[in-house]
Amino acid sequence: MMREGESAAWQSACPPFLCTMRCMKRSKLEIELDAQLEEAGLLDGSVAEYRFHPTRRWAMDRAWPRQKIYVEVQGGIFVRGRHSRPRGQLNDMEKISEASVMGWRPVLVCSVEIKNGQALDRVRRALLFSDYQRSEKGG
Repeated sequence: MMREGESAAWQSACPPFLCTMRCMKRSKLEIELDAQLEEAGLLDGSVAEYRFHPTRRWAMDRAWPRQKIYVEVQGGIFVRGRHSRPRGQLNDMEKISEASVMGWRPVLVCSVEIKNGQALDRVRRALLFSDYQRSEKGG
């Protein structure tokens, strides 16, 4: 069973650590952002719960592997959820730092930004900038 943005060719060509995590549940905020991205035509080439690291079980909430851009939804920050507690922040910093070392560019968003459209705008601009950079390099 493939998720949106996946193709059979991509699945068969990638090593197991790069494939998506199928067992994780998507949060309401992730689903809401996905609906906005789909309506804006920005889901093409993206993968939900993308496993990017060869040894760690980290997954990106939504990733565009070709552009090496990913979205992390920071839920629960106003109610002292996982992302706002010290241990959660340290874990997030480790994951984001490792992704950055591997050449990934994060787009961090929260519930307010998803609801007011800023998250969608930020993702759109990141993807446009990535496409612009690639065209400037001739690739």
